[in-house]
Amino acid sequence: AGFDDWRLPSRMELLSITDKTKYKPAIQDGFKNAFFGAYWSSSPNVPDSSSAWYAHFQDGGVHYYKCSGVYFYVRCVRDSQ
Repeated sequence: AGFDDWRLPSRMELLSITDKTKYKPAIQDGFKNAFFGAYWSSSPNVPDSSSAWYAHFQDGGVHYYKCSGVYFYVRCVRDSQ
């Protein structure tokens, strides 16, 4: 998209775009190309830093899982200018 400052969102940023009144995908209106799978965040699970938080846009839940060998979607964000 012509920018080079994309990053993974935090757990709270992902949670802020979920919509638990919706299902498959449980995401707010206006977000295009949203699948109802799991999306990684940049937030590690403390105290187990080998796992990280993710949002599942099937139902809007936020959970954590081991990072190694797992393939989830990513939805990158940019800081506002």
